[in-house]
Amino acid sequence: MDKVLKNKKLVLFGLLITLSIISLLFIFGQVSNNKAPTPTPRNSTQANYNSIVPGVSTKEEAIKKLGKPLNTDPNLLNFKSSSTNRNNQVVINQDKVSLIKEVVTLKDTKTVADITNVYGVAQKVLYGPDADAGFYLFVYPSNGIAYLGHPESGLLLEIWYFPPTDLSSFEENYAKGYSETFQEPGPESFN
Repeated sequence: MDKVLKNKKLVLFGLLITLSIISLLFIFGQVSNNKAPTPTPRNSTQANYNSIVPGVSTKEEAIKKLGKPLNTDPNLLNFKSSSTNRNNQVVINQDKVSLIKEVVTLKDTKTVADITNVYGVAQKVLYGPDADAGFYLFVYPSNGIAYLGHPESGLLLEIWYFPPTDLSSFEENYAKGYSETFQEPGPESFN
């Protein structure tokens, strides 16, 4: 009788060990399948704003499509946006549009999902002046688009359009004041 009870205990113990091993393999298998998505754009086309293509469209074409600029600076054109405080900006370099910064407000219906549904996961995330509030610059250099957005809420502050480039050229030409590492606010931020 003791021998039968001992055998049952050993079988039960063996089953528990086997189930534990299977459970661990299942859990680790799930964790390894939940890796961060690969930052490859879903779409290889260059982004444009109102059919204005940075690096291709001219200053004249931008004015024709967006209307009369609000200022007279020949290299930085400001156009009305949905914001009462900030304007859309078009940077001109050698009579070509080189950068467009579209201001996005709650009045607009654009969200982070509108961009990620077309272009996929951003190649790089940069941190700038709005990072403390959770707004980061998500960059798709090969598509010529970046957005300043809040990943959790889906809110956008700006969408940037530029000629397709590589990441280091983007950072050098368009993202001065942004960093690849998040800087925690120092005590001087609270004074």
